[in-house]
Amino acid sequence: YGVQKYYRFCDDIWIIHTNKNYLHTISRELIEETANVLKQTVKPNWRVIWCKEERFECLGAMINSHGARLKSFSRRRIERHMRKCIRVGDPMLALRCWSGVKGGLRDLSVSNLINYWHRVYPEFFDMIRWARYILKKRQAYKRKNKLIYNITIELNKQHESFNKK
Repeated sequence: YGVQKYYRFCDDIWIIHTNKNYLHTISRELIEETANVLKQTVKPNWRVIWCKEERFECLGAMINSHGARLKSFSRRRIERHMRKCIRVGDPMLALRCWSGVKGGLRDLSVSNLINYWHRVYPEFFDMIRWARYILKKRQAYKRKNKLIYNITIELNKQHESFNKK
């Protein structure tokens, strides 16, 4: 379709383009395709926003024609979670917290903010590295023990067949 920017969350879709007429055209096509192919209807409160003049809030971010920016409230909430993880000292909690944050920040341009967080909260990212190390060791241990378990089963089967003879 030639869309400049496309965001999606569950059943919500945001298409960003600089040409308002193009947005009306593509919205009509999407509504027709949804009705004909998927046999579903689009809610009547859909609208076309011209992002050059207007921005809208969505999932803790402000979206306009230049992209999406994290709102300061969302940033403060994430930082509060980071401080809690540092205070508790649980690496797995830190990893779960960061996984949720990374999922929410997937479409946002926040590399400078993440670099800032690395400088301000190094303990948090150390805990994440430690949690990943623990998970790798745990997976290696499971693989090793599974291999040992399979070998013992094979030896037991060979032993049983040898005893039967």
